[in-house]
Order: sequence, then C-alpha cells, then structure tokens
Amino acid sequence: MRWRLTAERHTSRLSEWFATAKTLKRFEMAMELACASPCEPKTLTRAAKDNIERAPVFAGEVALAALHWICQGKGYELSSIDVQLAYRLAIDAGSLSGSPKKSH
Repeated sequence: MRWRLTAERHTSRLSEWFATAKTLKRFEMAMELACASPCEPKTLTRAAKDNIERAPVFAGEVALAALHWICQGKGYELSSIDVQLAYRLAIDAGSLSGSPKKSH
C-alpha cells in the first residue's frame, strides 16, 4: 500500500499516523503502526479502552503494544497502574474477541 511507503520515509512521525488511522477506524493500519514505532503507552492504552467493545481485537493488540513499549522504556511518567491497566485491557479484549485462553 502507498501509506506504507510514505510511512517508511517519515518514521519519526509514526505515532501521529497511529492516531490518524485510529480516528479513521483503519484499525489494521493502526495496529501495524503501533507495533512498528514507539508510541506513547498511555495513548495506546487509551485507544484500547475506547475501542474494547466495538473492536476487541484492535484493543487487545494496542494494549499489548503498550506493554511492549513500556518494557522498552518508552513513555512519560509511567507507573505500575499504567502497566496494570494495559495488562487488564489485553486480557479483557482477548475474552471479548473469543481468543482461547492459554494456561501456563
């Protein structure tokens, strides 16, 4: 797709592309962008929370992306509450999307 070529040339602004794709309800594109470049974890968690009912697969993926970027040291003034919220949203989204539970 043409957007990928443009995004590759402007990697420093991929988090802005995420917000635009999410707003346009281009959830697959937004998920790719959230995983491809550091996004503010609080932005990803808020997107998951806002979309958990209508797009649980998207919500789960961006909640997992939030956890990934937290583990990579990205984000501003994060606390354990931010980690717990992203984790809870990922679990809840998985339940809503019908993903099978894995036992460890």
